[in-house]
Amino acid sequence: MIVSKKGVIQTVVVGIIYGVIVGILLILFGRIFSMLFISSKYSAVLDASAKYITYMGYFYWVLSILNVCRQTTQGIGYSGLAIFSGVIEMIARCFVSLVFVPIAGYTAICCADQTAWIVAALYCVFTFSYCFKKIQEE
Repeated sequence: MIVSKKGVIQTVVVGIIYGVIVGILLILFGRIFSMLFISSKYSAVLDASAKYITYMGYFYWVLSILNVCRQTTQGIGYSGLAIFSGVIEMIARCFVSLVFVPIAGYTAICCADQTAWIVAALYCVFTFSYCFKKIQEE
């Protein structure tokens, strides 16, 4: 099986650039995007939505690292390890919900996805590195 480390790195870089661009758009225009689905008369809902989208925008780039490493790990034959990253995401979201929502309320909810992305991305980077070394030894 041929897997190029350079190709994976280039894909991550392109994904990060895309994530930064989309993240900036989410930060700057989150409220406007929300208004596509929510009437302006529901200002409290728009405020909550804009806050959530803004928080998401700051870490949207992490998704590229997570997705590239997860999908590459799965593609080189380690699907169980790739699937486990989804379990890690769920555990991280539950942890934030149980520990931080009672303390920080809605702000913690806004951070739950990003926390899950970061934790799972760290797992996937290490898992991909391990799996990549294993297939190079074969």
